[in-house]
Amino acid sequence: MLSSFIGVVYVGISLAFVYVCKMLMDIATGDVHARMEVYVGLLICCIVGQISLSAINTRLSVYNDVQLRNNLRYHLFSHLLDTAYIVDRKRRHTGDMLNRLIEDVRIVTNAIGQLFPSILVTSVQFIAAFFFLLY
Repeated sequence: MLSSFIGVVYVGISLAFVYVCKMLMDIATGDVHARMEVYVGLLICCIVGQISLSAINTRLSVYNDVQLRNNLRYHLFSHLLDTAYIVDRKRRHTGDMLNRLIEDVRIVTNAIGQLFPSILVTSVQFIAAFFFLLY
């Protein structure tokens, strides 16, 4: 959830970056009379904000991914140990259980931790860019 929020803020800063660049070009060509120093400062703030949010989001997503993956593996492994393995040994092979612990947990973790927040951020980016172009 926090990574989605960071992604939405990143989209806002990216759109602000585009606007500041547009204003700097307008100031440089003489179409707009404003102080260039203010917009250069805003440009630097946008760049620093983008770099900072990117680093925070990367760290946060890796941390959440590892925590979620370990938690899912722990619960799945605990469930497998609690079931009567001797009774189910003909239905469950060791390779199947190992595949569940490694590959399925990775797929579920990727969907929860990266895919869903990415869909949300991309949707917000598309809507915000649409309204930004209308302006």
